Amino acid sequence: MLINVVYNNNRHDVVPASLVQKLIEKNLVKKFLRSSGWVSIGVDPIRSMIPPLSYSGPERRRTDSAASLPLHLLSTPFSPSDPE
Repeated sequence: MLINVVYNNNRHDVVPASLVQKLIEKNLVKKFLRSSGWVSIGVDPIRSMIPPLSYSGPERRRTDSAASLPLHLLSTPFSPSDPE
């Protein structure tokens, strides 16, 4: 997907969507075009592509069945070809 951007020198360009975040981080663009209209950097809200360093909410990835297994079973690799 290509995104319209306006650089700080007022030059217009069309760049791949994957490049827009890098241009914003390097402070090279002053605005870009979303489907809802132009977004001015430093004025309009934009999503950060930088993931948070830590998460303090509840753990939701671990299932109850995994929580009830003994730790040695969780860390032991299983192979169907292993002899019993």
